[in-house]
Formats: sequence, C-alpha cells, structure tokens
Amino acid sequence: MRRLALFIAVLVTMTALAQDQSVVFSKFSKALKLTSFDQKASTAQFSGNITVTGTLFIEFDMAAPERADGVNFAKFVPDAPSASRLPAVLAGFYPGAVRYVSLEPAQAALEAGFGKEEAMRLAHGREPFLSKAVRVILHNDPASVECDSRDYVSSEATVEPADVEQVAMGVTGQVEVPHGC
Repeated sequence: MRRLALFIAVLVTMTALAQDQSVVFSKFSKALKLTSFDQKASTAQFSGNITVTGTLFIEFDMAAPERADGVNFAKFVPDAPSASRLPAVLAGFYPGAVRYVSLEPAQAALEAGFGKEEAMRLAHGREPFLSKAVRVILHNDPASVECDSRDYVSSEATVEPADVEQVAMGVTGQVEVPHGC
C-alpha cells in the first residue's frame, strides 16, 4: 500500500511538473502556423508570412565614443495592432509578450530600412542608436528562451520603410529602445 501511495504521489508530481512546462500562446494571425515545438528547449517554430508595422531600432557597435563600427542589433518593435497578431507566450516556461523581434542579420535590416548607401554611412557615424518606422514581413520565425527571457527572432524578414502616419496610429505611448539580448 505504501508503494502504491508513493507511486501515485510521484505520478501526480510529475504530471504537475509536465503541465508547468506546457506553453500557451496568445491568439495570433491565421497566416502563421506553429510547425514545431521543442519541449526541452521551449523553442517554437512558426511558418507563414505576416506583414506588421512598427519601429525598427538599430544599435551600433561603438568603436569609440563618437564613431560606430558596424551594427550590433536590429530590433523591430511592433505597434499595438501588429503585436496582437503575433504569437506571444502567455503561460509556461518563460512567458513573455512580443516586446520586439530581433532581425538577423542586423546589417541586412539596416540596409533594407535605410538604403544601402545611407546604411554604410550610418554604420560608421556618430550615433549609437537610430530608429525608423517600417513595415516588416516576417517569415518562418522562432520563439525561444535567451538570456533568461522569452526571445522572438526572424532571420528571414523583409523590411521596408513605412508611412510614418500609418505606424503612428498604432503606437500607444512612447516606444522605448529595446536593450539587452
């Protein structure tokens, strides 16, 4: 009887732990499909194309206090209507809203948003950050855990400048520069 009680207690505990690791996504655009989910790494892969608007933030690698030497990060912060169409992790391992989507390679995002010549000038300019209203088409994007937080990445995004008024209508409040990884 003790063994049976111990077995049931272990089974209940393991079931509870397994449920803790399950991930619940927000409602998201039907244009995206969850194609795979790695339970161990809590990494989801989505396929499909979705066009969203928001702000592209570029962080430069500052070789000196007043001289950039290339691009560190390109992060896309969706406006409120666009964010509601993306799959955010609501529950489970490291839940988190889609605060931004890292665009990789960052240099390609800079060039697409600003043009190749302007991108070259900016990547060696004086400013550590810059931003621009953009329209982004996301393709086949993963959601994973990096640096102890939920991370959304796109390595196949199409970036183009957007009508500033269109993007501004979707922004609620001041958009902050996303920092960290």
